[in-house]
Formats: sequence, C-alpha cells, structure tokens
Amino acid sequence: MLLAHFQNRSIPPTKNIIAKCPLCSSKVNAKCGEINIHHWAHNKNEGCDSWSEPETYWHKSWKESFPIHNREVVIEKFGKKHFADLYTKEKIVIELQNSSISSETIREREKFYGEKLLWVINGGKYREHIRIHQNEEINRILLKRNPKNLYSEIFLSNDNIDEFLNTSDEFRFSWRYPIRSWLKSKRPVFLDINENFMLWFTTGIGTDYGTFKVYPKNLFFKKYKGDYFKYQKLNNQKRLFNYKEFVKIIYDTSWGFDRELKTYNYPPYLSLKVYNNLTKKTCLHKVRWKELLIPNGNSKGLFFLFCINLKNPDIIGLYADYAENMSIRKNVLERIEKDNVNSFYHIDNNWRIDYIASIPLNKFDTEYFANSLLNFYLKNIRERIIDNNKLEIIKTTHNIG
Repeated sequence: MLLAHFQNRSIPPTKNIIAKCPLCSSKVNAKCGEINIHHWAHNKNEGCDSWSEPETYWHKSWKESFPIHNREVVIEKFGKKHFADLYTKEKIVIELQNSSISSETIREREKFYGEKLLWVINGGKYREHIRIHQNEEINRILLKRNPKNLYSEIFLSNDNIDEFLNTSDEFRFSWRYPIRSWLKSKRPVFLDINENFMLWFTTGIGTDYGTFKVYPKNLFFKKYKGDYFKYQKLNNQKRLFNYKEFVKIIYDTSWGFDRELKTYNYPPYLSLKVYNNLTKKTCLHKVRWKELLIPNGNSKGLFFLFCINLKNPDIIGLYADYAENMSIRKNVLERIEKDNVNSFYHIDNNWRIDYIASIPLNKFDTEYFANSLLNFYLKNIRERIIDNNKLEIIKTTHNIG
C-alpha cells in the first residue's frame, strides 16, 4: 500500500508517522528501508484486502504517474470493499498485476469491478518466452543488417523490439510457457514489456498462440489521464547507465564474426538482465543475494558484467569473460562479492555491478572460439564508443587482448 490517511488526507510512506488504512481504518506503519519499495504496512496478523500483492517499483512508477486521488481508491460493492490500483474520472478501473494470479481470482475481480476494468500485467519476466511472427518490414530490417542471414527468431526480449513493433499495428505471437490462468479473462489485458509500447491481447491470452495489438504507451497514459512524462522520469534512474548501447554493439557486430559456428546457423542470442523496474527491486544493488538472477546461468559461454566506478561514477567498467569448465552462474558468483554494509554487488573496491548479460554456447563451441569471439566483441565496443575515456575494460581471468 503506497498511500494511507493522515489528518484527512492521503500521504505516501513517511518515517515516524502512524496513519490509517483507507480500507479498514486500522493503524498502518511506514516501511522506509533500503531494500523494498517504501510502503505502508499493517501490523502482523492483521488482515485487510485479500487481493493485494507486494508493492514493487513497477507498481510505484505506474501509480505515481496518475493524480493522487486516482490511486488506491476504495471501491465498495456487494457488501465488500477492495482497493482499485487506479480509478479514473470516467470510473475505469486499471488493475496492475505483477505476481501470478489464479483464474478464480481473475473471475472474482472482473465480476466485482464490472465491464470498466483494464488489466495491466508486468511483462518483464515473460519477454524471453514470447516470440512475434515476422512481417515483410522486419525481414527487410534483418536482411539489411545481415544479408547472409534470412531468418532470425524475434522475441520480446530483443534489444531492438521497439523498432520491430513499430512496423505494424498487430502481430501474431507464439508464447512458450503461457500463463494459463488468463485464458478465460473477459476484460482487456495489456502486457507492459517496459518499452515504449504495450501489447493489447486480442486473441489467445493464456494460450500458446494468438494476436496482440501494438499500443503506444504514451497514448495509454493520455487516454486515461496519466502523466507519461512523469512515468518516464520515474523510470529514468540517473544512477543507472543505459547499457543497451553496449548490448546493441554486441548484437550488431555478431554478424561480422568470420569464424564458422559449428553448431549454430547464426550467432547465439545475447540475453540481458536489467535490474531496474523489470524486477521487484529498483536496481542490482537492491537485490538480495538469494534473488540474484544470472542470465543463461546454467549454460556455458560468454558473460558481461557492466559496472560503475565507485570513485568516479562517470566511468563505466566492462568485465568480460567466458565460462568454460563450469556454468555461467558459478563463474559469475565466484567473481563478485556482496557488500553487506552498502547492499550492493561488486568485483572489488573499485567496481559496483549494475547489469549482467550473457551469451550461451555449447561445450564444443566454447572450447573452439569463446576467447576469440570475446576479443572480437571487445574490439568493436572500443571502436564504437564515442568517448573512450568513459569506458574501462576490466581485467579478466582469460587472455583477452
């Protein structure tokens, strides 16, 4: 809960303040720690809204982009009360769903809120599982990028996904491990993939195949009277660099690698984990050790640790290496440490880690060319970064030239 009543007004979590829950009127305490999103909490064993879920930075960025009187509005029907995450002037309920939810709960909420209900799902964790079917314009983009490769699977996790989604108003999709509980949903479902577009599922939600319409996020905020500029500002964390530029360089230059891949028809896909609003925490230094996710962690191959210099935050560090004798996850965990005082992960006293990326390779290809492929990437990154004084290649355990 991000708002509570204090002296006849709604206020955000504030230290040393005891307020009242808008739903049940019981006392709530402000939780303003270093790990979780600041929120109001009931005392232990004290119930309130059974439909509530833990607040995340994703919830916060959505709610705080709407006027305060539209957030966490208490709706009373059929002798019951529930919080509507967002409730517009036109009496439209926007439910923000981050965690998994049962089919029964979906039916209950849709019956309670009625026809003027929209679902917005945090789709960050599903991006690697949803593939869009390519159209002619996407094929032209891919052909221009690499004439030798006429086929490439496009997943929502692709770093150029906004460019691809901009080619059409509607796409067919394939969903590996779909969330079946949404199969019988009767209200509009939007998937927020943490990009400039949202996906409005028109058919096939909860199934392996279907269609979705591409819905510009700025138009969604405009239609429902949210502040898109504020939303962008909340999601533009100054403490985090935009490492997508590095990832784009790696992706673009993959096609120029002149050694033959023995077991791949095209360069393996780069998987990037961005620890900002895609997860429960704001960034990597807010993630507990047990929640640390390593992309392609069980595979062998290349991995990249994007770092910030603790003494000079303007300098970006790139630790690049490859896992040959053990998994990527074990290699990464052997090289990083947790600073329990400042609650961040670091390589040494100079470098704090923000992002992690990796490229999976099978055992044969790892032995065959992992070192030369890594050198190839680093060479291209050095050549394409405009201000080389802001980039430092951190020493690795292998012979990287």
